[in-house]
Amino acid sequence: VMSATEIRIGRNIRKVRLLKEMKQDEIANLLKMSQQKYSKIERGETEITDDELMAISKVLNVDPEYLKNFDEKTIFNNIFNDHAQAQQVVVYNEAVYN
Repeated sequence: VMSATEIRIGRNIRKVRLLKEMKQDEIANLLKMSQQKYSKIERGETEITDDELMAISKVLNVDPEYLKNFDEKTIFNNIFNDHAQAQQVVVYNEAVYN
């Protein structure tokens, strides 16, 4: 059963991803997750763990709170459309946490 929260968070993740002009498979690859699994997260069809939310927020370069409570104005004011930066964060995380 999909909760309203999962659906809202998934929708917010999708909005931010589209604002950053990134593709689902691009993000899934950075997360080392299947595109199918990532797509389910965006559709709110699977429970999202705190770790997944944190990883997605790092790849999208936004505060995880933005993904929980999306505010269009805040996002537009704070968004960075920088793929290189998103990839550096992932490389950094792998170096630190793996």
